[in-house]
Amino acid sequence: MRAFLFPVFAVVAFLLSGCGTRPPCASTCTGCCDSSGVCQLGSQSAACGKSGAVCKSCSVTETCSFGACQSSFGGTGGGTGGFGTGGGTATGGGVATGGGMATGGGVATGGGVATGGGVATGGGVATGGGMATGGGVATGGGMATGGGMATGGGAAGGVAGDTCQSPIAMTPISSMQFTTTGTLTGAADNHSATCGGAGRDLAFSFVLAEPREVSFSITSIGGSATPVGYILRDDCTTELSCHTGTSASAPVVLQPGSYRLIVDAFTSTSTGSFTATVNHSMPPALTGDSCATADVLSLTSGSATTSGTTDGYADDVISSSCNATGPDRFYRVTLQTTASLTATVTPSSNSIAGVALLGPTTIASCASAPEANCTAGTSNGSASTVTAPSLSAGTYYVVVKNLGSGAGSFSLTVTSAAAGVPGDTCSTAVPLSFSAGTASATGTVVGAANDRASTCATSSVDVVYSFTATAGQVLTATATPGSSWRPVLTLTSGTSCTSATEVTCNAATAAGNAATFTSAALAAGTYYLWVDSVSGAGAGPFTLSATLSGGSTPTGDTCGSAIPLTFVGSSASATGTTSTAANDRTSACGGGGSDRVYTFTVSGTRSFSATVTPSSSTYRPVVYLLGPGSCSTTATETACLAATANGLSTTLPTQTLGTGTYWLWVDSWSGTSGAYTLNATLN
Repeated sequence: MRAFLFPVFAVVAFLLSGCGTRPPCASTCTGCCDSSGVCQLGSQSAACGKSGAVCKSCSVTETCSFGACQSSFGGTGGGTGGFGTGGGTATGGGVATGGGMATGGGVATGGGVATGGGVATGGGVATGGGMATGGGVATGGGMATGGGMATGGGAAGGVAGDTCQSPIAMTPISSMQFTTTGTLTGAADNHSATCGGAGRDLAFSFVLAEPREVSFSITSIGGSATPVGYILRDDCTTELSCHTGTSASAPVVLQPGSYRLIVDAFTSTSTGSFTATVNHSMPPALTGDSCATADVLSLTSGSATTSGTTDGYADDVISSSCNATGPDRFYRVTLQTTASLTATVTPSSNSIAGVALLGPTTIASCASAPEANCTAGTSNGSASTVTAPSLSAGTYYVVVKNLGSGAGSFSLTVTSAAAGVPGDTCSTAVPLSFSAGTASATGTVVGAANDRASTCATSSVDVVYSFTATAGQVLTATATPGSSWRPVLTLTSGTSCTSATEVTCNAATAAGNAATFTSAALAAGTYYLWVDSVSGAGAGPFTLSATLSGGSTPTGDTCGSAIPLTFVGSSASATGTTSTAANDRTSACGGGGSDRVYTFTVSGTRSFSATVTPSSSTYRPVVYLLGPGSCSTTATETACLAATANGLSTTLPTQTLGTGTYWLWVDSWSGTSGAYTLNATLN
């Protein structure tokens, strides 16, 4: 047997040597490559070849059969009973067609070599009754496919294209079509899809150089069994199209890149050959594929929600600050007045999304619109939110991007609110006014900016409140959402709101739930209470309630503990701070912050004046006089004056006073507090 196999392999080597040197297109061509490197079918007399070899031109006495030039005049019998056609050589009763060689009763087709009764097709070599296809070698009755080798009755696998990671390149036969032929015989069941596919399968690849609308069709498996086909991205996991049956699949728009067509069988018992064809053409215009064709969002009561997909869309916007690339879709929003804008995109569970805000711009020049803000997602399925707190009236574009390899479906919510959200920044912090130890406020984070991050949750838009506490006081605070969003409540301490240190925080456990905390005993000082929103968990209105309990009340913090002014001659002076005091009263000249009160008594008619000088550039004092009479918050105000700016002193105009008790208040302009020096004269 070994002595026989050597000449057989020598013949095979001789037949294969006619394929020639493999040109550059060989890696993707199942036919032959012409002189310009273009893949041809390899079945024409003027361009004959296979497996990516250089195309040959057959002579007038030859035809192209199975990728080889064969004589048209037939073979020679050679042996008793031999029969040869198409240039075949047969001896000893063998049958050879298409250039095959058969001896000892073998049957060879398509250039195969068969001996000892073997059957060989497609260039296979079979001996001792073996069967070989697709270049396989079988001996001793074995069966080999796809280049495998089997001996002693075994079966060899290794079928080309048996997995998505090792596909067979489809042959481009025009600028609008790819095709391939194959057989599921010997293939394994490695894949399945949403529309079926329970049998053997093969993977094929094709490459698109530009966006195309793609469909495919597959003939019956083995002439009768139902085929199943599906297109995957080259990651071999993301299904883009699926179809059962021999009709053409529904078209799908695909971006430039490499794709897989999996040919599967509907049932596990189906096997046999098939032909698969991929057709592609210019895609139809897609709404929102550019700013010029953007979907228009109409904000009803300041809000709009829509859903869509970026599959089939081009990558038009590369964000300068988020480094976000991927297919994108445009939405156009028009603001009639200055307002805030918030956009939240939630992608499908297997992809990452980003969102950018462009504008303001005109529709005519939308392609060059500046970027107002952007954010890029970091995990599959997570929401991304972009917020601009104060936009001028005009036209804006919200751009949704798919940053991952998964499906591009998403939902988008855009909200708008009038600019100037109370407490939106540290400079506009809303003072909490405590009465009998409690304070409350209502507000919204819709339209606010994201000024501070909390350690309790990844936070988004927020607003801030301010108050002062005395030593040992404890704060209990609760933020209750007025709609289905998830708040975060954070307490910070420091002389500067922007650099204040976090004291404690709490995030609501779910959308619609309240955020609440009770602090440890506080040091005397200024505090900032932030109502924030968990990133991606919405935004909305809220009610804030707070209680300050315990601690000690500083002298002069209330009418009952007013500090006596002691005059030496005609002058009196004192030092103090409003930082540790409560907010008890607001004058006609302003105030509304923490305050201290002093008292003195006048006999007869006297002339009075007072000056308050702040010790820091961040404190803006207000001074006013009540009396004669009661110190109550409703008592008559005799005179008042506020400093014109932070850090400047203020002097109460000279007043002529009669006999009685008077109350001098040192107050703070809203949002400020600090130490001061008080000087008064009584003549």
